[in-house]
Amino acid sequence: MVLRDLPEALRSELKLEPDEEVTIGGSSGFYRDAVKFQQGNEILIQWLPVGLVADVLSVVSIPAPEYGSDSSLSPDIVPVRRR
Repeated sequence: MVLRDLPEALRSELKLEPDEEVTIGGSSGFYRDAVKFQQGNEILIQWLPVGLVADVLSVVSIPAPEYGSDSSLSPDIVPVRRR
């Protein structure tokens, strides 16, 4: 994914260009909702400014885990059911 027109404050703090390629799912502690910049910096998605433009370059499809009686699922995986 490419983040476009990053704000000057964020670019200055993390030494970024106006447009930066990132990957989603960084390793920022407990949270997995982070973006990782190519030079290694990570930031939680919630800390990105509202309205930031992103171009998705590719999507990786992984099978969803089966929920039910399988006790081998990690305790941090919680099924989400939509109504």
